[in-house]
Amino acid sequence: MFSPRFARTVALVPVVWLINVMAQPSCAADGPTLLKRTVAVKLHRYLRYWPNPAAKEPQYNTYSWVPQVKLEILGPVSGGSQFSAEFEKPNGAPWMTIKMPTQEVGDDEIATIKTPDADDALEKKAITGIGTFPFKIRLKNALTGQNEVFFSGKYEVTKYPVPRVPANDKNKMDFCTVEDWRVPIGFLWLNPADDNQNTPPVSAQMWFRGASEGTEMQALLFRDGQQVDTARGYTPDEIATPSSENSTNWYLWQFTFTKVRGFNKDTSANNWAGTLFLDKSPGIYEIRVLRAGKLARVAKFSVEDGQIADNGIATKNKLGGIRQVLPVSVVGTADGTLKADSWKTHAFYGNPLAGFSASVAAPSLASKPPTPTTAAAVEETTDQPAPAGGPTLLKSTLVIRADRMQRFWQQPNTDNYWSWVPEGHFSVLGPVPAGTKFVVDFTKPNGALWTSVDCLCDAAGENEVRNVGIAGSSGHMDKRGITDVGTFGFNIRMVNEATGVKANLMRGKFTVAKFHKGNALQRSRISLNTMSITTGGCRLAICGRIGCVNPKPHHCMSISGLKIPVKTTPKLRPMCFIRASKSPAPKSKQARRAQ
Repeated sequence: MFSPRFARTVALVPVVWLINVMAQPSCAADGPTLLKRTVAVKLHRYLRYWPNPAAKEPQYNTYSWVPQVKLEILGPVSGGSQFSAEFEKPNGAPWMTIKMPTQEVGDDEIATIKTPDADDALEKKAITGIGTFPFKIRLKNALTGQNEVFFSGKYEVTKYPVPRVPANDKNKMDFCTVEDWRVPIGFLWLNPADDNQNTPPVSAQMWFRGASEGTEMQALLFRDGQQVDTARGYTPDEIATPSSENSTNWYLWQFTFTKVRGFNKDTSANNWAGTLFLDKSPGIYEIRVLRAGKLARVAKFSVEDGQIADNGIATKNKLGGIRQVLPVSVVGTADGTLKADSWKTHAFYGNPLAGFSASVAAPSLASKPPTPTTAAAVEETTDQPAPAGGPTLLKSTLVIRADRMQRFWQQPNTDNYWSWVPEGHFSVLGPVPAGTKFVVDFTKPNGALWTSVDCLCDAAGENEVRNVGIAGSSGHMDKRGITDVGTFGFNIRMVNEATGVKANLMRGKFTVAKFHKGNALQRSRISLNTMSITTGGCRLAICGRIGCVNPKPHHCMSISGLKIPVKTTPKLRPMCFIRASKSPAPKSKQARRAQ
């Protein structure tokens, strides 16, 4: 085990990388140690292809690619050393060899070694082929005569149609690597970074497909079934396709639990109140990761004899470093379709981990009811009372609006039709446990489920208030817009997939009407008690404590299911949904004033 300290970086890598490693014995004890989890290959894409490097012109409507590689090592690296990457074709024929800038590295220092960024000189070596490509990382030293394979492996490349391109480019293909093997393989360690050597917190890393940096990711840590900490994640590494198609991108997420630490050798005045130390807290620990409020990963480890029990996988497979391999169970479908057994053959570039086992099947705690299709089904699956000591919905704060969109996806010519989706907000009074989300189910007048909106919420302590937003068109609901009118239902429920808690909080109804758009109406504004609303945008509030000032037939919507104090009850009328129509002929100034 090495003494960690901050790394001296030989080369900074601002690009996206792909990890696929076939384990090979690293150099002798007096040479560098490969951190195998960091070996990464990425694809650099060119916008044209040279099938014949001697030709005068390339094929301009065809993409091509070349590989690049990076890795991290633990020093020492002696002067005169040179790393190089040797790439081969699927049939084993040599393809290209690229030198990797190498500097001298001191003992126990971490350095990054990588191929230079692709340039025009490599373009004529780029290919369009797919398949499994072998490669080697070689370490030479002219001063010592060293010449050995430091690492070898093979990466698999596939292709897919380029998304969001003009019709004349519809046959263009982009390239990506097959990464399904990553998801069951996580890492766990006591993290000494940021001067935490005396009180290292527990850190874990896991891979996710399509979960980019802006994704709401939260990990909860349990000890013997009781929650002990929560951590927000961040992405220290990613593997992106050249076209940045998110469904084929992979992201490494790291979670650090600052309230759970390995031991306490701190001699300062800090008494570390509220911190759990593993050396004094044996038991079974479980990490549950929520992705956008839904359970996505589960991993377990145990603490025995004052330390995390080592499964020995990292040592047995010579992965290097201080991190243990953490088997991860994949839950749900957020990662898309995965090859469940890919880790058995493709892990670390075709060299699977000895002694490793994983599952992509959802564990029992992730079981959930079928998706409801009617209002009755919604009530049946969520009709539990709010848990004691849980959040309280402040009903007087509920606002629901009709968010108008100037398109309707069910019509070929969407410009001539407008549609609407619900949006709004409400507040809850804590406590709100970590991992809690609120779901608003909207039903159509016939009782069929229309859409469900996930509303994320930060954890809150006792008597703390949290505002919860109901995203409309800004929440990727534009294709769910409708032109229906009538009486709609809604159901607000809370869900915590990490703890299994579900409860129905409130049900109600609201009425929607519609009218033709007119120029004067489109420009008019009305004021509600709490906000200014543009009728042309159809952002009209419904709430027990909110009513229209100078209400007109098209200004308000009615709502039922709320207990409204009589003295504050407004005169509620049906809300109008503005229906688009062809613009009328311009009217005279006098006629417009009369309107």
